[in-house]
Amino acid sequence: MKLLKTEEVGKILSFSPKKIRKMIADRELPALKIGGEFRIRQEDLQNYVEGLSVV
Repeated sequence: MKLLKTEEVGKILSFSPKKIRKMIADRELPALKIGGEFRIRQEDLQNYVEGLSVV
């Protein structure tokens, strides 16, 4: 299980780390809190991306 930092996820999605933290707070993106910092499982990020609708 690979864990990603909010900064890493932000780079992947082209979002700011602040936007990623808001997505976590809004429960749009599952995350774990480890040592006071959020970590996103790579599998959860992949599921999020696959769930996005393309227009």
